[in-house]
Amino acid sequence: YTLEGGGITHLENLLKTKFLSNFGIVVVARRHHMDRILTARKNITFIDSFKYSFLNYYLFFIHSVIKSHDIDLVYSTNGWYIGAKKTVIICHNILPFDPINSRKYYTLKKQLKFLIMRMWFVISYKRATHVIFLSNFASKTVCRYVELKSKTIIPHGLEHIRIQSNEVIKNDQISHNFVYTSSFEPYKNHDKLLRALANLKDRGINVRLNLIGTGENKHAQRIKKLLSYLNLVDTVTLWGQVPQKDLSKIYAKCDTALFLSECENLPNILLEYMHVKLPVICTNVGPMREIMATNPDWCVSQMDVDSIEDMLLARLENKLAEFKFFTNEERNYYNWLTVAEKHDTILRSAVN
Repeated sequence: YTLEGGGITHLENLLKTKFLSNFGIVVVARRHHMDRILTARKNITFIDSFKYSFLNYYLFFIHSVIKSHDIDLVYSTNGWYIGAKKTVIICHNILPFDPINSRKYYTLKKQLKFLIMRMWFVISYKRATHVIFLSNFASKTVCRYVELKSKTIIPHGLEHIRIQSNEVIKNDQISHNFVYTSSFEPYKNHDKLLRALANLKDRGINVRLNLIGTGENKHAQRIKKLLSYLNLVDTVTLWGQVPQKDLSKIYAKCDTALFLSECENLPNILLEYMHVKLPVICTNVGPMREIMATNPDWCVSQMDVDSIEDMLLARLENKLAEFKFFTNEERNYYNWLTVAEKHDTILRSAVN
């Protein structure tokens, strides 16, 4: 097993179900601590690899683990494994396959890194016994670059966040509370959102924005400088990284969520917003378009400051159609138990 980046949360939630319980021996080669999940499973052995560099981990360490434990199947949760064993891979990183946004938001050095990553992914996916994609969009995007032996679309599940009505205590002085939960990567469009808010403030419209999340320090510093430059320090609250269990306390005090990313594999935050019945103003691209298909009025057609400002104003003036949330069928589709059962089926099929 390989474990890195976005695959950690995915595997942790799968292991909370009976995922992999029917397999004899499961070995997890980990680069991050997961003791609270793994120690509860008798058939799981985990091996630390904290001291290994990225290249040593994938070029040498993981292969020695596979050989010493006589592994039959490699389940790569982060998309990278090049070797002779049967492999099931999850595609968790779509940005290397999105050169348009790569050129739009990143330096030439970063673009070169994405190109190298894409080459490595393509080799891994091409050799894999089976590739699991999180969305139709991700599958179509990646398959432009590589022909696969076998593939399936299985989403990640929804985190359990509940908002109790008695938690809602709003400030009467604020006309509307927005929330945006995301890392501060450039393609998330925080800068355009902040400029749109500044325009509303100049027009005398009193709103508040809650920004939840972190990112690379240079991106976080960029946001802080922009807040100061646009005179939004008293308008925007920076929450930083908020534990999953505490999100409901913030969401309960908000009227509208925002998700303005232009590049996503499957936007977990958007799913969570809809799960807790928080209406969302969202971009109209990628998998967001699929998820928001029943709410076209709430989608921003062009990612520029004026379009975001117009959409925020339409929400404030109640000019948008009633927001349609998930049906029971959709909730079941994004249930971690359902997701785990589908993964188990794929893994058993690959082993055999």
